[in-house]
Amino acid sequence: MIHASNGRFESFVEAASQMHSALVYDADHAQERIFSDRDNSSQLQHLYNTLQSDFAHGGKAYWSMRCWQLLYWQPVFLSVASVHCCQGALKLESLEQRVMNNSVWGYSFAQPEITPLPEEQLIHKAGEQLRVLCEHLFEQLSQITKIKRLTAFRLVADGVLKALVRFHAISSNSSHENTMTLSHHWLSAMGLEDQSQLLLQESSGLVVQRKACCMHYLIDADDICGNCPKHRTTKVCRSH
Repeated sequence: MIHASNGRFESFVEAASQMHSALVYDADHAQERIFSDRDNSSQLQHLYNTLQSDFAHGGKAYWSMRCWQLLYWQPVFLSVASVHCCQGALKLESLEQRVMNNSVWGYSFAQPEITPLPEEQLIHKAGEQLRVLCEHLFEQLSQITKIKRLTAFRLVADGVLKALVRFHAISSNSSHENTMTLSHHWLSAMGLEDQSQLLLQESSGLVVQRKACCMHYLIDADDICGNCPKHRTTKVCRSH
């Protein structure tokens, strides 16, 4: 439960749900959680094993990449929502992510607080926090399955830009040019310069030009991401 006096955090929870419908605040702890500040070996092994069982035909490359994407997508969207929808920084080290069968969606915070700061400082702080958390989760997942670091963090960069595109879509005062500028600030704050890019296309607006493949095609060869670096088209990218 969110404390009644915590209006800024309540506004954040609402904004996050507009960013993505699966961003559901759930502090009941009825399901397994992935924590930002402790060891998650058993949870990650269970998630990986579930993906392996449910998508046996996908192979190790798919299981590994899917598991990785499930770990970072919520922190990315939540960070962008807090900065640009609520002008505040989360205590990302207190984030707890809900594991639901072969997926990760739903979250809570041990410290549900939003710290207001100017936008430039916010992006720097949020980007640093996000990089620290991603490094923490990457190191833990690497004990279970091997993932190339370059590919893994290129996918994180893609995720940040996807979140910015979504913010642009729901914002009434965010221009294409401003969103593209924000993308550079975020990637710089995370040390991920040039690992992904936003393009402005006349037919489809802002599109993420990715440099890494999420391996989704391994479970459905007929459902290739439109912006896959292996198959350049103008389709909209996946949310997570």
